[in-house]
Amino acid sequence: MLRCLYASVLVGLLQLPGSPSRVFLVPTPEKMAIAFVTTAKGIDTWDGTGATTIATGAWNLANTDRLIVVGIRWETDVTISSVTDTAGNTYSSAVSRLTMASSVGYIQVYYTNTTATNAANVVTATFSASTTYRTIIAAEYSGATATPLDVTATGVSVGSATSVTSGSFTPTETGEVAVAFASHNADGAHDMSAGTNYILRDSTFWVAPDPDAEEAGLEDRLDAPASAQTASMSDTTASWWGIIVATFKAAAVAAGGRPSRLPLLGVG
Repeated sequence: MLRCLYASVLVGLLQLPGSPSRVFLVPTPEKMAIAFVTTAKGIDTWDGTGATTIATGAWNLANTDRLIVVGIRWETDVTISSVTDTAGNTYSSAVSRLTMASSVGYIQVYYTNTTATNAANVVTATFSASTTYRTIIAAEYSGATATPLDVTATGVSVGSATSVTSGSFTPTETGEVAVAFASHNADGAHDMSAGTNYILRDSTFWVAPDPDAEEAGLEDRLDAPASAQTASMSDTTASWWGIIVATFKAAAVAAGGRPSRLPLLGVG
């Protein structure tokens, strides 16, 4: 699906003897509409056993030129050494790791524009040392450009709270997708909810000892406006939070046909 753009760019002005001047216009290239495809996720055991990796479940990555955004959460003070997938795509960090409120854990977001496919693709994050309470969510999108990352913002809760909000950010272009990854640390049952204008695509939780205790969530806003905005996420139980949001640009569609010509009456 293509999103029509209404602006045009002025490229020349020609004045002919005895006739009106004519303004030559070239339509601004149309953009693809970025669309959500699917998610895959993984979580470690609830008993606090440490390890140096965390991986998503497998999914069918059937196409190249797909945007994959990966949110990762872990507990101890280590760093991410690499993010890889079965297909062999190259992942980059959208922003440095974020320390959550009260230093209860860390989160980071990675992304790639796929150049390879795999019918059972798995994304794996590898840490610099063993860490506990690891979780990962990967989201796939169509319609993003080959160099998609635009702007980022982060935020932490002020102490224990039922929600978290990012700092303000302004996408460069209309029609980008804003993807937010947030995590908290609390006991008991929880129910994560997406912020205003966002859709919660997936979340992870430890089944025991706290059934349905969600620890991380990934949400997005498709067709985000090119204006100042924030991203947020909430839960029914107060906790210590962190959130990262990154926006990604849509791919341009080559505009065919000759430039349109509109008369500028009353001149010449």
